[in-house]
Amino acid sequence: MKRLTKDGYRRKKGQPPGTLLHIGGQTDAVVSLSAITYDKDGFIEKNNVSIDKLDLENDGFIKWYNIIGVHNAEIIRDISQIIDLHQLIMEDIMNTDQRTKMELYGDCLFTVLKMLRYEKGDQEIDVEQVSLVSGENYLFSFQEEAGDVFDYVRERIRSGKGKIRSMDSDYLLYALIDAVIDNYFVILEYLDEEINYLEEKIISAITKEDLEEIHRIKSQLLIIHR
Repeated sequence: MKRLTKDGYRRKKGQPPGTLLHIGGQTDAVVSLSAITYDKDGFIEKNNVSIDKLDLENDGFIKWYNIIGVHNAEIIRDISQIIDLHQLIMEDIMNTDQRTKMELYGDCLFTVLKMLRYEKGDQEIDVEQVSLVSGENYLFSFQEEAGDVFDYVRERIRSGKGKIRSMDSDYLLYALIDAVIDNYFVILEYLDEEINYLEEKIISAITKEDLEEIHRIKSQLLIIHR
């Protein structure tokens, strides 16, 4: 499970509001940008999109741009100039210790979520901040690293199933938030299965290791309920 170090807060201390400084786990992830543009009749999907190719023209298409790597201040600044982001939004995107929130800045809605992934091998919950900036015909999602819980949303866009391709960007925002929350319940089910398994073992013979394992799983549950 990723945790923030105090070093990030020390570096941030004394800086003026709006300073673009990454606070979070150290990463060497390559920054990448992908795009899905769609309307009710079809879609276009591109990877490795150049920032100077970003298109926010209100031409009837919904444009979803996904950025991986929020540690690069230059990239965040370049993107913000294109979509005219408030300085405080840029700061919050790079500070990955934000609480879940939703704020209106001018014509765009800024949302911060905690996306959880359960690594069965390590038996740990991985916590990643996802920031969403949505406007009239666009949505930008900012992730710390590659991999997310949005594949089901992407597949609905590709296949045209449901009503997502006939709806505005606010529906895309709803779909992404829903995907994050739905995954909370998937993780809860995994943890519940582990607890049930241990409870069955306890009935026959409890050991110190079992008690420690129960404590570990319950600590994971607390992460979700925070």
